[in-house]
Amino acid sequence: MKRVWLLLTYVQLGYGIQVSPTYAPPIVEVPAPTDLEIIEKVKEITEQFSLSLQEEATTAKPLLGKKSNKVKVDFKYHSHDEFTELLKYINITFPRLTHLYSIGKSIEGRDLWAIAIGPIPRRHVLGRPEVKLIGNILGNEPITKELLLQLISFLVNSYQSNSGVRSLLNKMRLHVLPSMNPDGAEKYHNSNVTMCRGPTEGRKNAADVDLNRSFPHIFGKTPKSGPAPERDAIQKWMEEIPFVMSISFRSGAVVATYPYDSASFEDRKHAAVFSAGNIESLTPDDDMFRHLASTYATNHDSMFLGRPCNIDGRTTDLGFPNGTINGASWQVMKGSMQDYNYAKHGILEITAYISCCKYIEPHDIEKVWLDNRNALQLILAEVNRGVRGFIKNTDGMPVPNATAYIIGRETANFSTTAHGEFWRLLLPGYYTIEFKAEGYELAIIPFIVEEEKPLVLNITMKTVSVSTTLIENSTYVESTKYTEIVGDGYYFGDGEIATSTRLVPYENILLVYTRQEKDLTSDASPLRVLNVVFTVVFLFATWLL
Repeated sequence: MKRVWLLLTYVQLGYGIQVSPTYAPPIVEVPAPTDLEIIEKVKEITEQFSLSLQEEATTAKPLLGKKSNKVKVDFKYHSHDEFTELLKYINITFPRLTHLYSIGKSIEGRDLWAIAIGPIPRRHVLGRPEVKLIGNILGNEPITKELLLQLISFLVNSYQSNSGVRSLLNKMRLHVLPSMNPDGAEKYHNSNVTMCRGPTEGRKNAADVDLNRSFPHIFGKTPKSGPAPERDAIQKWMEEIPFVMSISFRSGAVVATYPYDSASFEDRKHAAVFSAGNIESLTPDDDMFRHLASTYATNHDSMFLGRPCNIDGRTTDLGFPNGTINGASWQVMKGSMQDYNYAKHGILEITAYISCCKYIEPHDIEKVWLDNRNALQLILAEVNRGVRGFIKNTDGMPVPNATAYIIGRETANFSTTAHGEFWRLLLPGYYTIEFKAEGYELAIIPFIVEEEKPLVLNITMKTVSVSTTLIENSTYVESTKYTEIVGDGYYFGDGEIATSTRLVPYENILLVYTRQEKDLTSDASPLRVLNVVFTVVFLFATWLL
């Protein structure tokens, strides 16, 4: 018997298994969790997360120190120093509702101040969308800065008493950058211009760069320009915060525009007079962009009328049907910020032109605010539509930087965050979304968006098995990213997916493509058979003892 033990020990150690002659551990079969069990676990985690957020919201201390705390923003034009002190005062007065920070500095060293507003303003809350508003892109349009200062004041003053404002801010984190071009704005402010259209004094930054035409051009080479740290700061800002929606503000017309502002060569060569517009350059998400622009225009006091501006008896444009227009069909602009937002980060940004005059008389600033107040609140509420959720693997860990797109809108890619989050603004309807990530199976999920609330999809992506064998009438290619199997109508990887690929539904939460492949370790090789035989003999001997 001792020799039997020695033989078995030698054989098992040869296969990397330690055997003790005095103890044989019991064999317990632990079944792998089923896909439905994984789904239930994801549901449980999601529900716990939602409950924790609700508990945080209900148990948090009041966001305002005293109910009487209010801030007043005068209807006047503020210098950079004045609005800096104003933002600091708002932050001190509402420290639990606001977070003041600088995203960078201008050429002349002025801070690019942004203020975050929400119940948890200092950090990103998982699953909660981020929205940004940007004013004073051109320095000679100071009314846009004043509009955003009035909005900030209204939101912080109304949070406790206005349930609509409170509900709005509790569902997002809002970032407001009143002045993107503080050097140009200060130059214009000190010029004492009082004309409606005014000169171009201060339009560009201190290096004579038009900031709204300096972003990377999405349809060709980017025109060379001088230094623009303000633009660079905006780009870095978008890299650091997962913005979902954005509105930039301009003056000189009353209209809401949507991308693209520029166009491809194919579009240009079919346009009769491209330099003057006469062409629509549309995005894959054109329906959503039109809806956002229409939402703003319809709820503005007069924008929806589409009236042309009449300055000193001269009509400056032909008007805009319903108060909206595609950017390129109005005026072609290479390197625009709203094009860059969408093409680079998948952020849906529109531009609201809020007054015919570049310079508004101070006594008319209040009217501009009242004209835009309802539109501002309702456009912000649009971030809570479409689809959103988390992408995790089978171990419950987030899948970051997964590439996603809506089927039929393939050129409009977006990505998951470092925490596996994703958002996409969509109108009600039937859609299919696709996720790809290195080392994971392709995930394709059909879903329905309803009007009332955003759809939440929590998706589990399965890892790719790179150990494959040849399928009859097929060939295979192994790579670090995907295993591609071509044959019998199948194609997996970066190419098109054949209609014969099988979908596996899991309660409308998880739909993943499965692959027709075999694991090499499942082959009944002689070595594997020999190992099984010795294992059985060993277990039998243990039972006899």
